[in-house]
Amino acid sequence: MAINFSPKVGEILECNFGNYPVSQNGPFSTTYYDGRIPPAMIKNRLVVVLDWPPESPDNQYHLNK
Repeated sequence: MAINFSPKVGEILECNFGNYPVSQNGPFSTTYYDGRIPPAMIKNRLVVVLDWPPESPDNQYHLNK
């Protein structure tokens, strides 16, 4: 599912990586396990939003080393 807001730096989001089938009313059905899906694992992972590209010269220290 796509992100429909602008996350803040440092915010933790849960991403579900996988190819879920689409339900009758439109969104992905994350509880449907009986159908055929491509050979890929469906997994939920926590991700952290990073500040990239750096906006201030102070944040560019690691780029010049």
